[in-house]
Amino acid sequence: MTEKIYTKDELSDATSDKVDKWLNNQMMVNGKDDGLDGWFTPDETQGFRLAEPNTIQECHGYNFASKEDILNDIAYINLPQEKKDLIPGDDNLFLLSGTLKTGEVTVTHWLREQCRFAQKVACDWWDNAEADVLEEWGVEYKDIDEN
Repeated sequence: MTEKIYTKDELSDATSDKVDKWLNNQMMVNGKDDGLDGWFTPDETQGFRLAEPNTIQECHGYNFASKEDILNDIAYINLPQEKKDLIPGDDNLFLLSGTLKTGEVTVTHWLREQCRFAQKVACDWWDNAEADVLEEWGVEYKDIDEN
């Protein structure tokens, strides 16, 4: 029997899936979609929720992008102009994405990339998820193939 050789792409995909699941589990609590909202308070984090409360069916995870990347997103389009103006155009953004109860996939929340929660997810949660995946696979990082 040959041992499975895992690639860095497979590790990245599995890690991403695990972080996405953690984000979803934290966001969706007791039938509501506000479990992460405390991390997205404008006065404290320079970010805010884009989707209306209790409209999110599932969180799909996060990515880093710019304001320009969300200009055609339904949640951004539906914001009042004064809220659109609060989103910086000259900074990298941490974006949560998800599926609304209407079936539309959209950006649900945003923060500046350097905010504490963005760094917590991208660094701490990512590292923990990667360690969990390696443990589940029964391999060490040095055994992962470059691709």
